[in-house]
Amino acid sequence: MRIANLLPFLEKVCSPDEYRILRKGIAAAVAEIGLEVLNPLYEMNPSLESEVGERVERTGQVY
Repeated sequence: MRIANLLPFLEKVCSPDEYRILRKGIAAAVAEIGLEVLNPLYEMNPSLESEVGERVERTGQVY
């Protein structure tokens, strides 16, 4: 399960203020994990960064 899939559920069961806080926290966690994984990968294979960027633009997903 992708952590972002929790957002619709949280929006239904939380107050708007709680949801905003949780949404921001989830976004920060996902971004941090992505950077910790992708940055070293890009350093090892620089051409991969543009390939991943193009895929994100096309599909909205890294993988």
